[in-house]
Amino acid sequence: MELLLKRVIVMIVTISVTVPSIYLTMQYYQGSQYEKNPENYLPADTQFVSRVSSDYGVYYIYVENNTVGIITSISVFAIPQLFNYQGIPSNITDNTTLQYYEEYREISIFKLDGINASGLLRSFVEEEPAISLFVNATNLYASMSDLTFYIASPQNTISVIGSVPLIEDSIDAYMNHSALHSQRNVIFDYSSNISLFYFSPPSLNVNHVSLNVSYNSTEIYIGFNNLNSTTLLSLSTIAVKYGLHVYLHENSIELVTGKGIQDIFRFLSSNDGISTMIGGLNI
Repeated sequence: MELLLKRVIVMIVTISVTVPSIYLTMQYYQGSQYEKNPENYLPADTQFVSRVSSDYGVYYIYVENNTVGIITSISVFAIPQLFNYQGIPSNITDNTTLQYYEEYREISIFKLDGINASGLLRSFVEEEPAISLFVNATNLYASMSDLTFYIASPQNTISVIGSVPLIEDSIDAYMNHSALHSQRNVIFDYSSNISLFYFSPPSLNVNHVSLNVSYNSTEIYIGFNNLNSTTLLSLSTIAVKYGLHVYLHENSIELVTGKGIQDIFRFLSSNDGISTMIGGLNI
């Protein structure tokens, strides 16, 4: 009986030590994963966002309140490597200097002087035809003449580039655990070269559009506020013309094809393409 009692005591002590250790290890792991995820810096009010996996790595382009931001996995203190890493032409960044601007929630924000901000943005955007189409269909470029970029590195391996309000909103999204994916159920397709979401203004019948593009496959998902028979027939006619498979869901339609980026770019930019059907892409 005494031996049994000793074994029970040892078991209880072992469990009391092991369980908290496992809990603390899991908490640390989850916290570490949260810190490393750049998607936690995407504000909930983001109107357009694209995850791009390219030869230069993975980065995010997003638009909030008609201002554009870029999230990339490299530190602000490695500015030359940042632009070389993303394949940015040297004439855009030749005279770039870093100037301290402010502290926001204990994170330093720097001003990027001597940089062609419009050129930098175009280098990120126009490298990918599908993203270029979406951005060019908006009024975004029209207000870029006086564009100034700021940059912050909330984590050593993550930099956020954009206007000061946009960077502050991105930091808030991270600090407040209120990022886009948690508020609007945005899930990127990590197997695609480009995975993007566009949230339409209330004036349009389209609620949102998502696009997942690889070199040999494409999925387009369009969610409507009210999917009527006329729109469905028009989209189905277009889909048949371009060899897309149509899947109908409640107030939404999914278009799938084995065609890759170049074919889909031609489809999206055609006179009878998706942009015509949803009434234009005016962010």
